[in-house]
Amino acid sequence: ESENVTEKNCYRDIVVFHASDMYLIAAEAYLLADDQPAALAKINAVRNRAGLPSLASFSSYEAPYSISSSFTETPLDLVLDERARELYAERTRWEDLRRTRQLVRYNIEFARAIDNVADMQNSKGETKWYRPIPATEINNNTSMTLEDQNPGY
Repeated sequence: ESENVTEKNCYRDIVVFHASDMYLIAAEAYLLADDQPAALAKINAVRNRAGLPSLASFSSYEAPYSISSSFTETPLDLVLDERARELYAERTRWEDLRRTRQLVRYNIEFARAIDNVADMQNSKGETKWYRPIPATEINNNTSMTLEDQNPGY
């Protein structure tokens, strides 16, 4: 037993990454390289491991949720859906949507309080791609001013 393990901390395993996460990162990379067959193979590997049937193509995927007629599904949406299921409750969704530049698109479609792009912008028209720096952090840091706030806030 380690001297670092006490009744005040946890000694359980911490997930660093999942094999399925690596497959889905590869699928995203293949999509960016315009290699849809390779991307679909990686997605199907994850789906098969989870006991789901393989998809014959990206267009054969039917989202298990309601979408409006203005929301056009793309192959990237399938990757994001698989990541949401595989990494549920691991707090990666915001980063996934931000990284893939889908944050505004998904917020307009699925967030109740956001109806259009303007709802994701400040008065200068800057999009809120980053989270705001808390005011207390700016006020307590002598090296920062309000000008250091992330764009959009």
